[in-house]
Amino acid sequence: MREIQFCKGYKYQLRETVRLQTRIYPDQDIRAELVELRRDGTLIIHKYFAWDGCSGPTVDDSSNYVACLGHDALYYLMRLGLLPRTWRPQADEELTRWMKEDGEKIAKADAENNWFWNLIFPLRAALLFLRAEYYGWACKVFAAQCATAKSTKKIMTAPLKRKPK
Repeated sequence: MREIQFCKGYKYQLRETVRLQTRIYPDQDIRAELVELRRDGTLIIHKYFAWDGCSGPTVDDSSNYVACLGHDALYYLMRLGLLPRTWRPQADEELTRWMKEDGEKIAKADAENNWFWNLIFPLRAALLFLRAEYYGWACKVFAAQCATAKSTKKIMTAPLKRKPK
């Protein structure tokens, strides 16, 4: 009988390899199947990595896709036991920093292209900044278990093997 193994629960899958600069500097290069973290802080997330976006009462949008991808990749390395969990606070800081950077870029680009967004640019930039702070705070308070092996997605099998009667 043919059989496959898979995991459920992902929303997104990367279509090209991405490099992000972190402020996490492991003692040695870390390599997993689809994620690498170099000693210089370069996080390489390879094509086909899957992630579930921001967790909790949040909205996924262009101001946080990259930040959530990077954050999920760092937590993935922690779940595998490759990146020490002592780096978790810094991983949460990276989420906040990446969201602030992308939020500022988006607010500026929108303000340049639309008179309304230009008019409310300071307010929008401030709201995106506060949102990044909120997401970072929520991770610090609620996401500790997500960096443990217990939160690894369950591997499912299809077709299911039937017990003989």
